[in-house]
Amino acid sequence: MIKSFNKEEKKALVAILKFIASADGNITDEEIEKFNKIADEKGFEDFTEIFAEVDKEVHSMDDLKFLIHKVREQTHEQDILRYAVDIARSDGEIIPGEVEVLKIMGDEWDIDISVL
Repeated sequence: MIKSFNKEEKKALVAILKFIASADGNITDEEIEKFNKIADEKGFEDFTEIFAEVDKEVHSMDDLKFLIHKVREQTHEQDILRYAVDIARSDGEIIPGEVEVLKIMGDEWDIDISVL
């Protein structure tokens, strides 16, 4: 699936997953495992480069919202949202900080997150 993502979609995906994974102040082994699985997907050979760019460019919720908005014109919104929900569920509980990111994505992309 990621093989058809463009660079902006990949950056948004990495930034979203980082925000969700760190929302509770603790990145679990399960979340790290999910990240590694995504990084190994076909088409994501540039994961390390994308991750580094996100580290340099995305520091706040406003930065994240900007990336989410940029993807609005793209085609993989639902795919990115599914990855985000998967990471949020990986440690067994979706916390309010994770819900906030998911809600921003759903609102921006006009997707009902409750159906995911």
